[in-house]
Amino acid sequence: MKKEIKSKCNKRAQIQKDLEKKEEQFVEIQSIEEARIGQAQHALFDRLDDDSKAEAYRWSHMYNQLLGGNDETK
Repeated sequence: MKKEIKSKCNKRAQIQKDLEKKEEQFVEIQSIEEARIGQAQHALFDRLDDDSKAEAYRWSHMYNQLLGGNDETK
């Protein structure tokens, strides 16, 4: 009986460790992807003329407002 309980506790601890590792990996990958997206947006914005920049800002602001008011274009 004690061996079964100890085995279950060990399995539970291993599952928790695996979950923590996966969460760390997810956060790291998410951070890398957000940086790549930001770099791509910055590169695109640098290539636009002033009128196109104003229009892109306006559209991105409207899009963000439609998604719930999360405006990251400031």
